[in-house]
Amino acid sequence: MQIHSFFILHNSGIPIYHKNFSEELIKTDFTLLSSFFGAIMAFSSTIVNQKLNILEMGSLRFFFRHHGDFIFIVITSSDSSALLLDERMDRIISAVDLDKIQRALDTNIFLDDEDTENRIDEIFNFQDDYSDTNIESLKHIFEGEISRGDLLAAALMSLKGEIYYSSLPLEDLETSLREIELRSKANRREIVSNPKFIWQGGDKLIFSQVVSIETFHTPIYVVLLFNANTSLGMADFALEDILNKIREHN
Repeated sequence: MQIHSFFILHNSGIPIYHKNFSEELIKTDFTLLSSFFGAIMAFSSTIVNQKLNILEMGSLRFFFRHHGDFIFIVITSSDSSALLLDERMDRIISAVDLDKIQRALDTNIFLDDEDTENRIDEIFNFQDDYSDTNIESLKHIFEGEISRGDLLAAALMSLKGEIYYSSLPLEDLETSLREIELRSKANRREIVSNPKFIWQGGDKLIFSQVVSIETFHTPIYVVLLFNANTSLGMADFALEDILNKIREHN
């Protein structure tokens, strides 16, 4: 997955903020794109009578998040995970100062704020801070297993795609999220009653399982990444061992 660009617009279509994360759209006029967004969202609202959430065009995927008077838009490559981008949007809206955005709109000035810029960079570059006490203690369990060498990386995420902890490479995080996306279309009870997922490709083996952890008050996914040479039996044993440690922790 490649994140290309991020935009903040007012509901009226007035552009407030724009940042490129790749060269894909760097030569595209921001005002032109803003006009396009305004037109396509007006079409969706008027003709379909629904707010636009996701749009796919060629090799690009557009994600729209409506929040109050503002619209947050991310343009990515077409292979991106909707759950992952939705989770990133939640973090963006929680992290940015909406009053600063409103002041930029009121004064007709393009938002240029170092703190906002840094927060957006951290979120879209996946530089999350997992210093929360509950997460930190669970993180130590994963890091202890990784340091022993059998486990390459791990992640902890909700069935909605919220990422509580991840040391997975982005492509493997995406694989796991796409699996959750597919399962989320099924009945929630069926997901929890058939909780294990195994995926092997190239030099990687991914094991994951749904588990209930009291800390999160909802079933969550534990995802483990192994080298493909790891036997299924060994990987399954490692998964069960980690799950037992997590249960003991709670």
